[in-house]
Parts: sequence; structure tokens; C-alpha cells
Amino acid sequence: MVINYNSSASKAEETKKMIEDAGGSCTIVRADLTKMTGVQKLKDATVAAYGSEVHVLVNNTGGLVARKKTEEVDEEFFDLLVDLNYKSTFFVTQAIRPLMGDGGSIINLSSLARS
Repeated sequence: MVINYNSSASKAEETKKMIEDAGGSCTIVRADLTKMTGVQKLKDATVAAYGSEVHVLVNNTGGLVARKKTEEVDEEFFDLLVDLNYKSTFFVTQAIRPLMGDGGSIINLSSLARS
């Protein structure tokens, strides 16, 4: 299993410990998945650690980066939301899908944050 994080190393380590305590193993990667270089870093680390066959991909992205009313959203903030919530999910799926055989699963989760 590969766990990616962007800013919370302690949460990634906590998750790794839970997996290991349950008898599993995992690799932690720090990559900004809103950037193609980050997506490639995640893919490369996955293949290096576990080979070129992926069975399950979980895109767990999104979050409350700021509370803004519709009229307060400018282009820069909108682009941030699109990069975080859509672009990262799409490009990680695009990168990992070729490594998945028949019967593989892709699970997309999003934030429950509300404004």
C-alpha cells in the first residue's frame, strides 16, 4: 500500500502505524498531486515499492481550504479548488489506470466540508 500526503507527515505516519499494527505494510510518499511532477513521483514510488500491478486506487482528496461566499471567489481561488478536487483525481487515475488489470477498483472520495 502507498500513502501519499502533501502537508501532514504526522498523519501519514499515524496511518502507516495503524496499517502495520494490523499486519500490513506500506510506503509513504510526499507529493503535491495538483502538479504533474507530483503525480509522476507517486507513480514512480508505487512501481519501485510494489511493482507495476495495482489492484485498488483510492483518490481521497479535497478539503476546506477557505470559506468564501460565491461572490468572493476569484480566478486564483477557483483554480486552486479545481486543481485540488478535480485535476489531482483525474491525473492520478490517468497515471495509475494502465497499471490496473481486469477487476481493479478505483474509489473516489471527496470532502464533506460545507460552506
